[in-house]
Amino acid sequence: MRGPGGGRGSAGLGSLFGALIVLVLVGWHGGEVQAQSQRYPAEPVDFDEHVEQRSTLWERVLDPHRQRYHDSIDHARRLIRSRTGSALAEAADVLREIAPLAPDNPHAYWLLGRVEERRHNWPECASAYEKAFAIDPGYRPIDDLPSQRKGPWALDFSMGLCRIHVGAYERAITHFKRILSRGITEQTAVYRHLGEAYMALGRLGEAIAVLTTASRQPSSDARISYTLAAAYDRDEKEALARIHLNDALRKDRSLTQLKLASIDIVPPADEYYYFGLAHEAKGNVEWALAYFRRYLHLTGEGQWKRRVRQHLSDLVREPLKPGRLRIQGSNSADSAQILAAITAVDRELQACLASVPGLLLRVSITVVSRRSSSSRRSRSRSSRRSTPPQGIKTDVLYAFATEPEKSTRAQQCVEAAAQHIAVPAPPANTARYLKVSFPVIAREPM
Repeated sequence: MRGPGGGRGSAGLGSLFGALIVLVLVGWHGGEVQAQSQRYPAEPVDFDEHVEQRSTLWERVLDPHRQRYHDSIDHARRLIRSRTGSALAEAADVLREIAPLAPDNPHAYWLLGRVEERRHNWPECASAYEKAFAIDPGYRPIDDLPSQRKGPWALDFSMGLCRIHVGAYERAITHFKRILSRGITEQTAVYRHLGEAYMALGRLGEAIAVLTTASRQPSSDARISYTLAAAYDRDEKEALARIHLNDALRKDRSLTQLKLASIDIVPPADEYYYFGLAHEAKGNVEWALAYFRRYLHLTGEGQWKRRVRQHLSDLVREPLKPGRLRIQGSNSADSAQILAAITAVDRELQACLASVPGLLLRVSITVVSRRSSSSRRSRSRSSRRSTPPQGIKTDVLYAFATEPEKSTRAQQCVEAAAQHIAVPAPPANTARYLKVSFPVIAREPM
């Protein structure tokens, strides 16, 4: 008999191992035969079931990790369904540990990618999907997927999504184009992300082409219109941008769809560009200024800096208009008179805010009528609740890159300046109080 390097020794061990397996099988089936009743003949053998049982036994002997792998997959699925942050983290740990146990099975890597996608861990998500793709490029996952993402294109879409979030735009484009090349044209999210990738690379013509195709699909929604408007705006085709912005706002007047899509917008800073465009179109000048400034704060010397500065230049010239005032309590209030009173103090308000350009405040001024003040003691409790206290208050509507101490000082300064706004008291015979609210932000920051 040859040593460890020869053929006979290994063959002999193989024969011995095979013999042991045969003995196991014989003993297993022999036990079944002995257990068979002596009075009744044996039931006919189901050949398919017999083969399956033998196959299962062989797999357990030859692949001892198989049961652990499947048990771990089931455990990970239960954790994923709970959707809590700690459960998703545990699921990721479980899947990362057991995926190498089945090097020819992409399923654990697929689930790991889904977990990291939900956690917005985009590099880890891309890495897991890449491993699944390397094992089986045609893998077709069926579980843990929203209905609109099930199909033969699911892995391509997931890889494209994670790669676009890590800035690998060219590689993301490859996956999105692979989906469209299969004739799958009804999925507008594919077009939207493809358009975002083209825009991120500065290829506006290609972005507009794919987004225009998506806008003609029956399933097109406001998110496509927002993205197409941004592409036209960056291409400085303002009339076309406004057409698609109006379409988006018609479908999404309260910006709900834009808020829901904001975590999915790529690059992430573009969220603020889209919100800036939407608020500018709605006439919310102060909000538009805040969002465009935040975009510049995040992108610095980005490729769309000049275009954003054009928007900011136009917005700071917009005076306060009646549509941005909120008047409560008195229907007879003269909005023109109130606007004039606020404008007279505008320089003081702006001096307070010049050092905090990322701070957007709402100033509220309440004036109680003389009749209401004199009869406060005699009024019922419910009536007292309906009349707000007289005075001035500021609320922070939006803030970024602003130190808390500076923000507090700016608020106090604005409240002191607002004392000089001559809001007229409501006539005693028409209303108990007049409350005026308006937004304010630095127009010319230091």
